[in-house]
Order: sequence, then structure tokens, then C-alpha cells
Amino acid sequence: MKEGVNIVVHSFDVALFSQRLRHDLRIIKEAAGDDLSADTNSMLVI
Repeated sequence: MKEGVNIVVHSFDVALFSQRLRHDLRIIKEAAGDDLSADTNSMLVI
């Protein structure tokens, strides 16, 4: 028997995931007291 999983990820799913991850990381950095001024225009690369 052949086993495996096929995963289809739509571009909207990736965009939504990266947006939420960026949001969550910003909250974590704020709670940790990290300086966010350098990250305001940076893009998250996954």
C-alpha cells in the first residue's frame, strides 16, 4: 500500500499565515521589550 499525504496550499493561505505570524511576532517582541522601529518596513520571509 502506498502511503503519503498530498498538501495543497493556496497563495491566499500562505498570505494569511504570514500576516498572522508577523502579527504574533510583533506582539511577542513588544512583550519582550524589543525595539520594533527597525522592523516596521521589513518583510517576513518564510
